[in-house]
Amino acid sequence: MKKTAEKILLGLTIALLSSYTFAAPQGLDELYARAVRGATKPLDSLLRGDGTYQPEIVYFNDAVTGLQVMRMTNGNDKNWHHERWPVFNSDETKLTFHTNREKSLGYNTNWIMNADGSGLKKASTSNNFMILPAWDRTDPDIMYSSYNDLVKINVKTGVVTKITTISDGNVWGIFCPLSPNGYIILVKTLTGDPSSMSSTIKIIKASDGSVKGTFVLEDYVTDPSHDASFNGELHSIQFTNKSDDSFVFGFGPTNAVGEFRNYKGNINGTIPFACSGPDPLLPAALGISHSAVNYNGTKIACYATLNGSPDTTGFDIIDVTSDSSHTYQVIWPIALYGDGHCTWWNTQNTEWITITPGPTVTAPNGRQVMRIKSDGSVRQVLCNAFTREDVWGSTDYQTYARAVTNKDATKIIFSSDMLAGKDKIDVYMVNANAVTENKADAVINSTVKITEGQYKITWSPVATPDLHHYNIYYSSTVSDVPADQAHIIASMPKAESSYLDWEAQTGKPAYYKVVAVSRFSAPTVTTAGATAVTPLTIYPNPVRFSGANYVKFNNVKAGTDVSIYNASGEVVRTLKNGTFENPGSDTAVWNGKNDYNELVSRGIYYIFAGGKGRLAILK
Repeated sequence: MKKTAEKILLGLTIALLSSYTFAAPQGLDELYARAVRGATKPLDSLLRGDGTYQPEIVYFNDAVTGLQVMRMTNGNDKNWHHERWPVFNSDETKLTFHTNREKSLGYNTNWIMNADGSGLKKASTSNNFMILPAWDRTDPDIMYSSYNDLVKINVKTGVVTKITTISDGNVWGIFCPLSPNGYIILVKTLTGDPSSMSSTIKIIKASDGSVKGTFVLEDYVTDPSHDASFNGELHSIQFTNKSDDSFVFGFGPTNAVGEFRNYKGNINGTIPFACSGPDPLLPAALGISHSAVNYNGTKIACYATLNGSPDTTGFDIIDVTSDSSHTYQVIWPIALYGDGHCTWWNTQNTEWITITPGPTVTAPNGRQVMRIKSDGSVRQVLCNAFTREDVWGSTDYQTYARAVTNKDATKIIFSSDMLAGKDKIDVYMVNANAVTENKADAVINSTVKITEGQYKITWSPVATPDLHHYNIYYSSTVSDVPADQAHIIASMPKAESSYLDWEAQTGKPAYYKVVAVSRFSAPTVTTAGATAVTPLTIYPNPVRFSGANYVKFNNVKAGTDVSIYNASGEVVRTLKNGTFENPGSDTAVWNGKNDYNELVSRGIYYIFAGGKGRLAILK
């Protein structure tokens, strides 16, 4: 059995300096080709006897950062689809998302899945609850949703319990998680547009349906900067984790264009609502866009402009610890086009903020998913989730990434059209931590053609320690299918042993390879007295090999070899310790050749030595 070890290592983020020909988003050639072909999804064939659908996940690595990304849904449709607003449950074993995949209904519904992609199904058999759901704060199987009624849904049993009826003829939606004391904010949606919020809210106790209060938030706001012609349209609303059930909200100057002004209140309507805007310690012309409040309710993260110019501010943190005075700090003075999202939503980690700036100088045609420390000291690009003009024929980008994170802010879920095409939006998750994976080929038992373009593949389960999932690779031209990112079409949870491929190219042969993937946590290096670990360094980087030049790897641990992997996880060269520049030194040199003395091709390579790793780029 052939085995390939792949080391995916979190290292220094290195930008490509050479010109880059964009063949397919993230180098996922076959997945991109399938999006272009746009096969009709056979929902009946994908439905299983237990009421769940075949998992839709696929794992890949960001082409620049090397971090692992998981596409969690494939709402594939030849015209358009929206899968967005994903939310983790209380123990992070499940998530729900809002989708229009059942277009025959004429409106959106809420679906759920397990965190590994299994258990994909509609949250409830009822079609009357279609607005963003909210999970219970303690019970991982209970979530709440609304439309004409506010209901509680047990996602394990499917039982729907009506909490209260809203009988005024309007649509009321949930747009944020529950408060610490179990209150829900229902927002009256705009007439004819149930995805947009008016300024009227109801605050209801989830346990018994009692109404704490009804507020027209516009009545509390004296600042006229928002656009009243949109019925006092809200752009965001979110509970803090403070015991007074306080919440923050923002109005937009136009429909769905940033908050521009943020405000704060609580369920009794007693706290002064001004949070920014008419505040003596904040500039009157400070405009706020796409903000988020931290877990403690003390700080707001936002994109901000001063006097309408994004060059004057950038990404800001506003301290709202006091109800009577507020200050702001620019932690990333970068020119933004007045857009992007940020979140502290659903996370107890107040150190990291997830942001999706765009467009910026580093992502001129779309967005990046990033983490930034709240003091501005570290900015980390996680995933280049952007739409490219040369791919989709438009500079519009659809990364609806007011992302949701897990509690320690290491897993970030967002929505993007990066693979399916403009206005074809799926749910993704990027892992901010490195993972180490071992891969081993699985034995395919059968490949059965169901109909033109559809094949059923079954394989023998692999008894591998720490088995995490299977990857499925496809080719219509090569029988020995390369197990690389260009040929991957799907990943399946470890309990699975079959896959229905419904997007194969018609009129062509179909070849498959199944690979079992074991996953290990990234090693943590600690020493007595917490001595800092000297990082592996590479110079020059990027490098263009020509003639007799070479690249140096410094700070290699004595007595260890250096392994060099390509982007497919294959070892291309091993530098033995005895071949170092000086015997016993901590410096190794590489001339750009593989173990067969052939010059390797340009691309990204992973350098691994003694528990330390870095990315290297060959031009």
